[in-house]
Amino acid sequence: MKESDKGTTAGAVQVSGFRGANYWARQVGRAELPILRSTVMAIARVFSQTGTSSAAMAEAVAKDPFMSARILRMANSAFYNPGLKKVIAIPRAVVVVGFDAVRQACLFARFVEETYSDQRLYEIVRCALRAYRQALMAQWIGETLRDGSPEELYAAGLLLDIGLLSLLCVVPLETVLAFREKRSRCAATEQPAMEKEVFGFETRRLTVRLAEEWTLGDLVKKAALHREETDARIQCVRAASALSLAFEQGRESEAWTAALEAAVDRLKVPEATVLRLLEAAERKAREFSQELPMTEEALLTAKEPTAAAKEKDVMATRLVEIREQEPPMLREDLWGPADAERQLELLDDLLAYLVDEARGHSQGVLDRAARGLLEGAGLDRLGYFRLTPDERFLELKNLYGPLDARFQGLLVPVEPYPNLLAHVLRGPAWLWVHEKSPPSIKGLITPEVLQFFPARELFVGRVGWAHQPAGVFAGDRLPGNRPLDERAFLAFRRFCHLATLGLALLRRTAP
Repeated sequence: MKESDKGTTAGAVQVSGFRGANYWARQVGRAELPILRSTVMAIARVFSQTGTSSAAMAEAVAKDPFMSARILRMANSAFYNPGLKKVIAIPRAVVVVGFDAVRQACLFARFVEETYSDQRLYEIVRCALRAYRQALMAQWIGETLRDGSPEELYAAGLLLDIGLLSLLCVVPLETVLAFREKRSRCAATEQPAMEKEVFGFETRRLTVRLAEEWTLGDLVKKAALHREETDARIQCVRAASALSLAFEQGRESEAWTAALEAAVDRLKVPEATVLRLLEAAERKAREFSQELPMTEEALLTAKEPTAAAKEKDVMATRLVEIREQEPPMLREDLWGPADAERQLELLDDLLAYLVDEARGHSQGVLDRAARGLLEGAGLDRLGYFRLTPDERFLELKNLYGPLDARFQGLLVPVEPYPNLLAHVLRGPAWLWVHEKSPPSIKGLITPEVLQFFPARELFVGRVGWAHQPAGVFAGDRLPGNRPLDERAFLAFRRFCHLATLGLALLRRTAP
């Protein structure tokens, strides 16, 4: 059950109001906050490229306030930074901890999209989008004012509301709903008072506390404090936050007019420049929203759920939509158990195909093996990863079932970074990975694998021999479906082995 679906007691809103920032800082510290799934996908894409740079990795990390806070925290620890020289900018933090540490940070991380649902997910994603928009604004305003380190302003803008983001992850669902209701009716300038009414304190106080404990930098801490500051850098971050928050209420609102006038007056930046920067930041935010569970338009127009819908898991709705988009051949067999009778029918079809020399080719063998894995083994999602001619990468060549079409053609490196898909090329021919698997196996579920199979329970099998591999089949079942079992794994091994034999036979009979 997702955390947002857990039952809470009546009056939870009032209870949370009596607990201060210190209490919730401890709760957040124990929770190990999740990260956005799009971040893991972006990191995996970086690893799949040849000659990648730390700038590309920093860009993959820096859109996600949760992941950015985690990497900055690591970069300021004694383990990665023995001299304890303060690291404030995200690009610098990536360099300090290294690519392997970023990769390890993804291994056992939970995903926001799969940990939370419904209105809690809406509010978290909305807040993350606003954090990204205000981070861009802070950086670009700093560049306009010729700031020496605009990337530090970006980090401060991104993490300025880490207190609110963290709180939305851990407070009871009733508190989230109360916050959502009151936020939709209050002006941007009234948000601190509204937060105090809902949570019992202003969430920037929690940001200050987390900035101290996680060593996120003095810039974040000072920008979050309600003190008069003449420092232009702090004013940049605060102005970016005020503009981003007021923007959500529309350009016709009084909050927007006040925020724009205050930014122009304090920063001495022309109004046309501020508007141009905000429009550019909004375009980037809309692009980012396409990678998230819902677009920004959906977030802005989301309606309050009915009482019956408040506890409904949105993942179930998403699975129904996926199912409706599938071809009939696949849709009929989604969520089905391993079917021995169906396996025999598919085996006959595959053997008949191999006997017919006039039409036999490798893609036909793979397609029939994939159909056996889907219909015979009862898998829902399946991918075939072809080993590239230089044997350096596994390319996602064929997608079966509801796998995102954008994955087509993505590369997973075989070396130097170990991962589950590369492991079966030279090691065991088949693997069933689940929660009771040895840590050495679960540790191979790296970002390269998580982007395709985030549930961390899947079958992986080699096609080809250990001395001459052709590729890898990997598949799982959708969340909420019956778990994988021994019968399904037996069928999986059988069809992977038949695919190996089929390709070998085609090579022998080729002219």
